[in-house]
Amino acid sequence: MDESIAYTRVTVDTFVARGPLLFYGVVITTSGSADAMDLYDGENTSARRVMRVAVSYQDAIPVNRVVSLPVMLPEPILLDRGLFVDLEADVNEVTVFYLPVREEQRVPRVEEPVEGAPE
Repeated sequence: MDESIAYTRVTVDTFVARGPLLFYGVVITTSGSADAMDLYDGENTSARRVMRVAVSYQDAIPVNRVVSLPVMLPEPILLDRGLFVDLEADVNEVTVFYLPVREEQRVPRVEEPVEGAPE
């Protein structure tokens, strides 16, 4: 059983992987002074947005300079439906780190009934 964290390099809006999966973080590379990207729990921007990563350098970075910013979470986020990445204009690329979760490994959410639990 391979429990290695997967990563995918994204340069355009992309459906990265089907869920369930654990999302660990991103490295966002931008050439602008202010940019952002959104992460969705699903296959497109109609899904639930779970995170927005905004980069703002406020004149600290010269024009046409490329900067990378790692954003790693202290605990992963469970995405049931998948992972979609939506990039804004000056984002050059994003590297997304995640771990696919097999259904038998998945822990039910609080609102889901647990099999065999008293009602």
